Amino acid sequence: AELILLMDDGKITDVIARDIFKKMISNGESASTIIKSENISVSSADEIGDIISQTLLKFPKELESFKAGDVKLKGFFMGQLMRETQGKADPSILNKKLDEIINS
Repeated sequence: AELILLMDDGKITDVIARDIFKKMISNGESASTIIKSENISVSSADEIGDIISQTLLKFPKELESFKAGDVKLKGFFMGQLMRETQGKADPSILNKKLDEIINS
C-alpha cells in the first residue's frame, strides 16, 4: 500500500516503483526502507522547481531561444532535467513544472 501511495502522490515514477516492488518481494523490506537504503530520491514539487531553475541557468542561450519560439528545445531541457534527476523524477511532473517556470 505504501508503494502505491508514493506513486499516487507523484513521489516516485512507475519505473522506480517496479524496481522497488521486485526488491520488496525478494527481501521482504518495506518501500520506505528500500528508498532510504538505496538513496532513491523522492522529489517534492519544490525540489523539482529548484532543479529546473538551476538547469535553466546552465543554458542561458538555449533558454532565450526557447522563449523566442524554438519549441524543439523543450526536448533538450527535458533531457537535461532527466539527467540531473538521474531519471528518478516523473517526466509529466517535470514537464508541467518546466512550463510553469518558463512561462512565469
